[in-house]
Amino acid sequence: MTIKKNLLIITALFATSSAMAGEFSLGAGAVFNESPYKGYNETTSAVPLISYEGDRFYIRQTTGGWILWKDEKNELSFTASWMPLHFDPEDNDDHQMKNLDERKASAFVGGAYYRHERWGSLKIAASGDAMDE
Repeated sequence: MTIKKNLLIITALFATSSAMAGEFSLGAGAVFNESPYKGYNETTSAVPLISYEGDRFYIRQTTGGWILWKDEKNELSFTASWMPLHFDPEDNDDHQMKNLDERKASAFVGGAYYRHERWGSLKIAASGDAMDE
């Protein structure tokens, strides 16, 4: 893992362990990526599954949020997310693809609106790359 990923995981764990109340769960998962890029091999990556729900703060998988407004069915929050998407031209078998720039995983910041119903939740979100990756 890169230093940025390790720092994100450590920060998320610190934030959840320092919270006073709420529901917390921790697990691990795997993501299999069959790349759409020509000549690029499939990859499997480990992903931490962190879930914490507090009164004003949450962590849902790779997204942390600070709740700005909430009622029984609505929630508006400021969010920060880890986006693990990346591309390394050195790992590619195709000569033309090797000429592309490397794309690294990044963090996104933005906002999200949730509408919670008995059947599930609807999420509308907007965010942008905070690390220029």
